[in-house]
Amino acid sequence: MITCKQMLKLERDAQKFGIFVKDLMENAGREIHRAMTDRFDIEDKDVIIFCGHGNNGGDGLAAATHFTDNPVIILFFGNPEKLGEEAKKYYDLIKDNTTIITIRNKDDIDQFHFQQGHKLILLDALLGTGIEGEVKEPMKMAIDYFNSLQAEKISIDIPSGMNGDTGEYTRRCDVDLTIALHDVKQGAQNENTVIVDIGLEDVKRKLAKLKNHSASSPSNN
Repeated sequence: MITCKQMLKLERDAQKFGIFVKDLMENAGREIHRAMTDRFDIEDKDVIIFCGHGNNGGDGLAAATHFTDNPVIILFFGNPEKLGEEAKKYYDLIKDNTTIITIRNKDDIDQFHFQQGHKLILLDALLGTGIEGEVKEPMKMAIDYFNSLQAEKISIDIPSGMNGDTGEYTRRCDVDLTIALHDVKQGAQNENTVIVDIGLEDVKRKLAKLKNHSASSPSNN
């Protein structure tokens, strides 16, 4: 189990070993796809990815690149121009061969309909671990719409809307499985969760080795 502050520090420490956001996002996308295909029958299903413009959304976009045998629809809530540099690369990579629907208000949702008879599997990549207080639009609308659909549902790292440390929420995505990146977040310890390594386990080992080396060096004796 890990707190949001500990996770952020570990991600920053990873840069000392040449592991950056782009590497973590690439690894996350691959492992999210692997976890979903290992635990769900996704054959003949449309993969619907609910994305925001943070790194959680970037992880969802990275995962989209791996679903080569499934129709993929990205429901992007907000403004894609607000995507971070690495997430934007995945957006640009898939935009010409993937259905991406930008949703800014309820009218956009009301005008959108899934094809009748299609089986769906939903991936929540809306919000990360840092949310505090009430969920605001358009994420409030996104979570409500996500919860209204009948399908198997998965969240990346933590159900969107839930505080990563306390588990508190005013609105959250209700899911069958949470795919925790590196470790279960403290606030989501009671969720049905599978942990995937995104390259940070090796960083932890290297940091521990450095710490042990420093503690045993002559200058510290």
